[in-house]
Amino acid sequence: MDDLEELKPQNVKIEMDRWNISDLKEYINKLESEIAKVKKIISDKENASDSVKNLFKN
Repeated sequence: MDDLEELKPQNVKIEMDRWNISDLKEYINKLESEIAKVKKIISDKENASDSVKNLFKN
């Protein structure tokens, strides 16, 4: 569990109030890209888990 805690982002305060609109939009795009990557990893892991369950089910 300690390894997982190390991977979590630290509570770093970002002063986005000073960013311009294009920088804010770029930041959103980067976050959405990271979210998509994580969702893909979760999906792959769920599919692998389902495959293993089905293998032992029969």
